[in-house]
Amino acid sequence: MSMQATEIIVLTLGHQTILFSIGHSVKTDTTSFNSLRWPYDTTLSVIGFVAKSPTTSRTISRHVLEMAPNTTPAEQDVIGLFSKALKGEMSGQRCFAIVRIDNSLIGSIGYYNGEESLVLCVIEQVHPTRMSSYSPFSMEMLRSRPFHILQLCRQREDPNAVAHLRALANDTYNIASLYGYWDLWRVLEEICFQHQINPRELLPAGNTA
Repeated sequence: MSMQATEIIVLTLGHQTILFSIGHSVKTDTTSFNSLRWPYDTTLSVIGFVAKSPTTSRTISRHVLEMAPNTTPAEQDVIGLFSKALKGEMSGQRCFAIVRIDNSLIGSIGYYNGEESLVLCVIEQVHPTRMSSYSPFSMEMLRSRPFHILQLCRQREDPNAVAHLRALANDTYNIASLYGYWDLWRVLEEICFQHQINPRELLPAGNTA
């Protein structure tokens, strides 16, 4: 049995807000979807991204997040970008969004099936203090990023600096794609152009800006 369509999750991603309905849920000790209701806060904030979903802790339940009814075309675009980013279409590497559910639980959101649905795993935290180990989205970090980009461009003869610049460019592009902060990417482009560096060549094959 599916959960009622009125079960809505509000996912905040930077300044973006995405609405999902919970289409199906399953406890980890069962083999089929059931009518398990969502017992937690219905507003979840993405606090960071990881390359692998946490596997050392117990998974409490899994929930399929589907595009909510009456989603606008603009919201559909955001959901599509978010889904592609989790799938790894833009970066070449699949990733998982981490959300805090409560003091003892976190959520891992990953690509599920197509651009209109994701899967949310509710995971028990064995070590709650390790939440700080997830790379958070930080405005303070973004403020210092142009300076770091400038320093690396000035050291472009150093292979290590170029490798760092590539990683920074890829991360900046992903932040722009996920959160909509394209001004940050344009700043990187301008700094690179000033130093005769093509910023698009810093991105993995398949990424476009």
